[in-house]
Order: sequence, then structure tokens, then C-alpha cells
Amino acid sequence: MDFEQLVSKYHNNSANEQERQYVEETVLNARKIAKTRLEGDKYVSFAAKVKKFFLKLLIIVIILISLFGYGYFKVSNYAKENMAYGRTNADEAVINYLSQNLGVSSSRTSITAYKRKLVLTVPLERSYYLYEYTLKVGTKEYYVCLDSYSGFTESIDTGVQ
Repeated sequence: MDFEQLVSKYHNNSANEQERQYVEETVLNARKIAKTRLEGDKYVSFAAKVKKFFLKLLIIVIILISLFGYGYFKVSNYAKENMAYGRTNADEAVINYLSQNLGVSSSRTSITAYKRKLVLTVPLERSYYLYEYTLKVGTKEYYVCLDSYSGFTESIDTGVQ
């Protein structure tokens, strides 16, 4: 006798106790299997859950790094296009600024530190580089900033002797 005939006997109340018990157990097992498939496998190990979490986290971090990297290089290219003063021109402009505005002899001036920082603006197409210099004249140190786009120069006497 096949299962369909047993089910029809069960519905008609003509199945004996053994047949009725077999149909109920089979239906119960089928419901458990269906519930597991609908809800997904809820018996995933903790290690597998942790591995899945870190894999997702790694993918998100890689995507974010890629986006920030692309944005940085895009803005950096805008800043290079807007650059009116290169490194050598900036060195000369800073030394000339000190000699003209502060009366410092350019022959005694030496550059002790140099930084080029990317300045983000809105819109991004107007971004530029800012040169930051530390110059030493005799025993005095000066901190000088030069805008690579406009050439605006500003100095601060650090007072270090």
C-alpha cells in the first residue's frame, strides 16, 4: 500500500492504529523539513557566523578604501591642474617673501622643513595644494605658508632662537 492510500484511509477514519501513527509521523517529519528550508539552516555554527561577518566586513572595507582612494586621486588631479606654483617656484617665492617683507637676507635663509598638503574645497574642482615651510635665518625660525594656486603667502615668527 502506498502513502496516498494510507492518507485517504486516515481521512476516512478507516486506518488501524499502526497506519495512523505512520501517517502522523511522516507528516510531522515533512513539516520539520519544510520549516527548516523556509527559515534557512538555523543550526549554523558560531565559527561560521563569525567567518561570514568578517567576510562581509572585509568586502565593505575594501569598497570604502577604493572609493576614498579614487576620490583622493581625483581631487589630487584637480589640485595639480590648479597649481600655479611648483616646488622650485614656491621655494623661491617663500625666500623672496621673507627678504622683502621681513628684511631677512636671502643668502642666510635655509629651508629646514617642507610639507605639501592637499586642501579640499567645494566644489572639488577648486582644490589646491598648500606649501608649509619652516625656514631658519640665523638663530630664528619662521613658519611660512604658500597657496599653490594664488601665491598668497603668510608667515609666523615662531620665536625659536
